[in-house]
Amino acid sequence: MSSGSSSSSFGPLSDADAQALYLAGRDTAQDAFGVIWETMLISAYGVFFAVAIYSIFQNGLRSRGSIALLFAIVSLYASSLTLWVLGVATWFENTHLAFMNDPSIPLTDRKALVNDNFHRLDTQRIALYLFNMMVGDSVVIWRAWVLYPRALWVLSLPCILLLISFSFGVVNVICTFALDIHNLALPDDGRVCSHSDVSWAFSLATNVSCTILIGYRAWQHRRTMKSLDIVGQSRGMSADKVLSILVESGFIYCFLWLTQVMNFINVSRNTPIIYIDLFSVGLGHQISGMYPTLIISIVNFSKKPFGRPTLSAP
Repeated sequence: MSSGSSSSSFGPLSDADAQALYLAGRDTAQDAFGVIWETMLISAYGVFFAVAIYSIFQNGLRSRGSIALLFAIVSLYASSLTLWVLGVATWFENTHLAFMNDPSIPLTDRKALVNDNFHRLDTQRIALYLFNMMVGDSVVIWRAWVLYPRALWVLSLPCILLLISFSFGVVNVICTFALDIHNLALPDDGRVCSHSDVSWAFSLATNVSCTILIGYRAWQHRRTMKSLDIVGQSRGMSADKVLSILVESGFIYCFLWLTQVMNFINVSRNTPIIYIDLFSVGLGHQISGMYPTLIISIVNFSKKPFGRPTLSAP
């Protein structure tokens, strides 16, 4: 009896409602892909994080440098974990808004509610993303600095690039808060904000320049070892192996960081490219913390203090 009265109280969906329901289901399924992908990344990141923490405590917290590294690793992981939590929570909230919200709200109006709910945390997401980017780039510069203790001028370019990246990043956060969240009017009509996204490009340039510097030092070291006819260490990780891993991982990171260009392309959900975009977003949230964590682990397990150069300056 109840089923009969229930079925008679609902009629067929209108074309507009049917289209709205289809789009809501499609968007939810696509966003679920992004959540699952980022969950896989944060799980792998947790392993890197545990290994990095172990490597630091294995070497002991005997210096300010070790304490600084521990703080950096914990901060990066906490930031990436928060980004993942925000992504998962937002997906569940959007699913509820799209399918289980107040039945008096028309299906055609729920898309706007989902969009508003998603963008209300834009400032926090961008701030956390940029925090990871800045701390990660600082760790990379620090590693290059260790290899050039008597030629600090060499690092002037990466430092300048990092400063520019940080400046544009701060502008990006302010613009997102003022324009996208609160629709505030800016004196220059938002012209500066239209270029604030280039922070990512300067971060990429910072990593490329540091990787090239480390690669050059690796080439110098290998040439010196060959000229002196010195055989590499048989146990553990030799300086040559450490430098090679740092260079290779640096170029891999730069390549993966290039995928963040998808963040500046307006991708339609009607095309399969949307999955590449979601792949890029999840990767950007996690790899910016994973890479410096990996660097610290590699150097610590090389049984050489991170705060001291593994190679002597020429």
